[in-house]
Amino acid sequence: MASFGQRDSASSSGHSQSSGLGGNTCPGNCWATTLADLDFTFDANGRLIDNKTGQVFEFNYIRDPSKADSMRRYERLGEVITSYIYQLMRDDHGMQELPVSALGDPQTFPFAPSPAAAASAAQRPGTGCCLYLSPPCQDDADYLLVIIQGGGVIRAGQWSRRLIINDSLSSGSMLPYISLGHRLNMRLLILNPNANRYRGQPIEGHETAERHVETVWRTVVRRAPQRHVFVICHGHGGVAFTHQLQLWEPSDPSQGDDRQLWETRRREFIADLRDRVPGVAFCDSYFCLPMQGIDDPEVIDYFRKRSRNWVSSDQPLDQPIDTGSLTNWGQAVQDTPKVSAGTPAHERIPANAMVSVFRWLFSMCDRKQRLRPETMSSMEQALLAAEKQMQSAAAADSDT
Repeated sequence: MASFGQRDSASSSGHSQSSGLGGNTCPGNCWATTLADLDFTFDANGRLIDNKTGQVFEFNYIRDPSKADSMRRYERLGEVITSYIYQLMRDDHGMQELPVSALGDPQTFPFAPSPAAAASAAQRPGTGCCLYLSPPCQDDADYLLVIIQGGGVIRAGQWSRRLIINDSLSSGSMLPYISLGHRLNMRLLILNPNANRYRGQPIEGHETAERHVETVWRTVVRRAPQRHVFVICHGHGGVAFTHQLQLWEPSDPSQGDDRQLWETRRREFIADLRDRVPGVAFCDSYFCLPMQGIDDPEVIDYFRKRSRNWVSSDQPLDQPIDTGSLTNWGQAVQDTPKVSAGTPAHERIPANAMVSVFRWLFSMCDRKQRLRPETMSSMEQALLAAEKQMQSAAAADSDT
C-alpha cells in the first residue's frame, strides 16, 4: 500500500553490532542484529528480499529438513524485524519510544510538552517493554487512536510477523495505520501487550496482556488531552481490552488483590467508554462479554451500539454477518455487531479492513458530535487516497 524505502542495513535493527549476541559462528545466525547480517533487505514495496538471490523471502525448513539452522535463522529474523519495525516507527513516522518504566512520572510521560523530557524518559533503564506515541506536535489532534495487537510473539507495530516476512510490511505491520492516522490528524498510541517479561522476570503492572492494557489505559489514556478516543483491537487484543470490564475475582491475578480498587477502576473505565470513546473497532476478536462474566446492561448496550467486529469471512467487505453461522466461541452472542472483513485469513484482516475501520470510527464520532463539513471532506479525501493506494498495491502484487 505504501512505499517503503530501503534504509541503511547496518542500522536497520536499532542496535549496534556489538550487542553481545555472540560470534558469527553461532548456528542459525543468532549473532545477527541487523537485516544485513542475515543477508536480507526490504524493497520499496515493503517485501523482504534475499540479498544473495534477489528473490522474495522463502522459508525452506519444511521442504529441506536437512538445513538444521533454518528454523533458528527464521526466529532470529523475526527478532531483528521487531527491532526494525521499532526503528521505522521512530525514524520514519516520528513516534516516541517510551518505556513503561516511565509510566508513573507525569513530568516525562507521556504528554509532556518538552521534547527533552520525552528524550530523558526514553533513555531510562529499559524493562523490555516500550509504548509508541505520536510526537508532541500532534497534541492539537482532534482524536487519540489506541491500537492493541493480538497475542503471540509479535510486538508493537506488528499485526503478523509471518505476513511481514512472507508478504509485506503493508499487510503485516501497523505502519499504514500510523500513516493514515497522522493524515487524519489523530495522535496514535501503540500498545505492546506481549512484552511481559524482562530478563526472565515479569514486568510489574504488565505481567499479562490484560494487565498491560489496564495499566496503560489508567496511566496514559486517561491523561490524554484529546476529548475523543478511538480503539482498534486485533484478535486477543479485544479480550485484553474488555477484561477491564470484568468483575473482580480472587483467582484472577491480573486484577490485583484489592476488590474495591479494581471495582473503582472498572467503573472509571466504563465512564471513559461512555464519555470519551465514540467507537471500538475489533478485527476478528474472539471476546465474549457474557462468557467473561460481563453482564452490566449499560456495558452490553454500549458495545451493541458503539462497537463493530470485522470477522473472517468469504463474504464481501462490510457485509453484515449472521452470528448464528459463526463457530468461534462466543461469536454467536450478540454483544457486538459483526461484518465481513472480506478475507477468511485472520492475520490479513487489519490490512484488508483498514479503510472501512477508519471510516466507521469517524461515522460513530459524527453521531456523537457533529464534525465540520471541511473536516469531513478532508477525512474522506484521505480515506479515498488510502483506498487507491491499497488497490494499486494489490494490482502490483498480482503482477509479480
